[in-house]
Amino acid sequence: MSNLVLCANQEKNNKPYEFKMTKIKVYSLEEAQYHCFHYWKQSLGEFHEEEFIAWIQSTLGLPKLPAAELKKIEQDNDAGTYQKLSAFLSMADYFPYLPRNEGLSKLKTEIDLWESRQKWEMFKERGDYWAMNNGDFERGLVFYNQGLAFEENIPLLNNAGVAQLKLGRFAEAAEFFKRARHLEPQNINLRLNMIEALIFDENHDQALALIQETSALISDVPDSPENAELMYFLAELDFGAKNYSGAIKRLNRALEMHYESAYIYRLCDCYVKTRLYDKALSALESVRLKDAEFLQKQADILATAKNFPQAVKCIERALVYDSENIRLWTLLAQYSRQDYNIEKASGAILKAISIDPDNPKALLEQARIRKAQGRTRNYQSILGKVLLGFKRSYRDIANLKNSDSSVSDYPSVIQ
Repeated sequence: MSNLVLCANQEKNNKPYEFKMTKIKVYSLEEAQYHCFHYWKQSLGEFHEEEFIAWIQSTLGLPKLPAAELKKIEQDNDAGTYQKLSAFLSMADYFPYLPRNEGLSKLKTEIDLWESRQKWEMFKERGDYWAMNNGDFERGLVFYNQGLAFEENIPLLNNAGVAQLKLGRFAEAAEFFKRARHLEPQNINLRLNMIEALIFDENHDQALALIQETSALISDVPDSPENAELMYFLAELDFGAKNYSGAIKRLNRALEMHYESAYIYRLCDCYVKTRLYDKALSALESVRLKDAEFLQKQADILATAKNFPQAVKCIERALVYDSENIRLWTLLAQYSRQDYNIEKASGAILKAISIDPDNPKALLEQARIRKAQGRTRNYQSILGKVLLGFKRSYRDIANLKNSDSSVSDYPSVIQ
């Protein structure tokens, strides 16, 4: 019969620590160790961060052990991935169900295999985790750039360019795609990505030249998806020049060549720009998948036409598909406020903030609702919180960029 092992702290704790990647909450040092053993790739670098140490000290009431030891681990620049993790796992008289030696031996084998991979690939996958899986393109970009310090290749350059596109930094995106094209000039996907970046950077002359050059490369398949994409880009040039009738013709031609819902959504934008709201709604019906994105677009058109009651109904239907979508709850609050239904708007924005308390768009909408309620002081307080959130976000990214941590401190979580 095994002996009973006491926890490091016998007091009941109601304030958990939530690991950033897995979103798993733990209530004790032992639970944190269990988490880091089973999710070691997602946990490395976090168990010796200030936030985790502060939770150990203040919440668990362990001011000396293991907080002091955690700080020693952080400061040991000579320790590798396995050494740092095993030091943390060995702090308390607890280990998961595997015998200590067997468990740590298995863990060391996994880490050794993982570290044998190319360093740039680890950085890329770490960047993919944040950018592509979680939508944190700023953080993902940091890892792509760190990977590029080891090797400049197409996967890193392309994904860094896509991250810049998502962040609205179109000139920087174009530069990444340009560097990638030097490595593989005939790559059509890279050309298409670069055209998109040039268009949204309003560098229309270069975009048009690259469209024509690329069109000549794939002219042997006139109705290919790539040619449809080029036609769509020509429509985007027309749209940027406010030639909406020309854009409509090109978008319809692109749709004849290849179906893409994005082409239909842009077609709707053209009709909205010319205040042909009925035509926009009619064109929207040709979208094949009537999902949350479709309903949101429908709501946007109705709201632009000042039909806020119907816009609200569309968002409510969209929430049936995606009830935890903070953007949908924020739009429901916005359109309800514009429909002068402040009570409904207030309830919707509270739901949005319960999903993500620091979301700047949700907080800004909450501020507008408080202003509509005449609560000016609360309105100003929320605006201050939004500004503080922006500062913290940029500080976190700056700290990450300036970190001299090795690849091992920021492992991949993609298998």
